[in-house]
This record gives sequence, structure tokens and C-alpha cells, in this order.
Amino acid sequence: MTDIDKDVHSFYNKNKKTKMKEVFIGIDIGKNGGIGIIVDHGKKSYRRAVKYIPDHNILRDVLENITDSISGYPQVYCLIEKVHSMPKQGVKSTFSFGENYGFWKGLLCGLDIYYKEITPQAWMKHFNIPKFKSKKDRKNYIKALAQKKFPSVGMTLAVSDACMIAQYCKDNFYDI
Repeated sequence: MTDIDKDVHSFYNKNKKTKMKEVFIGIDIGKNGGIGIIVDHGKKSYRRAVKYIPDHNILRDVLENITDSISGYPQVYCLIEKVHSMPKQGVKSTFSFGENYGFWKGLLCGLDIYYKEITPQAWMKHFNIPKFKSKKDRKNYIKALAQKKFPSVGMTLAVSDACMIAQYCKDNFYDI
């Protein structure tokens, strides 16, 4: 942050009785993933989720519109799930997965959104998500938990991880 930015933020904070807006973004990069967004303005909070769309131009526009529509020099924090290919994953799917991961990182840099990476194990541990025998059971548990945290969002399996990553971002961004 430059000295000019610090002055602007300081001026804004002194001349507003409410807290500066903060935006917390969680990204689950999988093909069945999405974006979870929390816009926090003190006592008011707005939550949204967007399912992954294969058209990267639309995803860019969605993220850009959300960050641009928030006036008042918001602070934007983002966590992207740090993942890797798995053994026995096909070559085509591994390439697509890596391409998508690179797209998200490039998009965030292009929109000048500072981000950090978080492993699934770290954010799941924060919410005390138990071990399950099946992935389906774990996903349904996370979906139910995300619905409690994002009551205004029509929660789906596709966006529940991203929403929980956004919540983790809000709870812990400075500690990561």
C-alpha cells in the first residue's frame, strides 16, 4: 500500500462512522466449484455464491463487477484453495485442472486482488469438520454448515466449499 493509499484509507475511516467495507472471497477451483463472497460493512453483511462457469469471461465479469460495485475503497481479501492433481487422474483432466488453477491466479492478479492459498485440510480443521468414510457424506456435511453461515444463499454442493473458504478468509486472513 502506498502512502497515498494509506492517506485515503485514513481519511475515509476518520470521516465515516461505520467500518470500512471489507470483501472476503473464497475460491474452490474445481470444475464443480465456485466463488463464495462476503461483503462486510460493520453490522451489515452481504453474502453471495457463484457456481463455476466454464466461460472464463463470465467469471471475470462476475468477480470484477462485485469488486467494482463496492464503493468506498474496500479492502478485498481472497483465499484460493491450494490443490494438486491426484494419482491415477487422467492426463486430460490433470491438464484442465491445472489450466483452471492458473486461470484463477491470473484473474486475481489481473484484477489486482491480493490472494493467499489455503489447503482444504486447513480450512476444514478450522470448522472442525470430522472425517467421513465417503466424500459424499463430507460434502453434505459441509453444505449444511455453509447453509447456516450463508442463510440467504441457495446453497448447493457446488458452492458450499467456496462459501466456507470465504468464511475462513473472514475469520483468519491476517493469521495465514
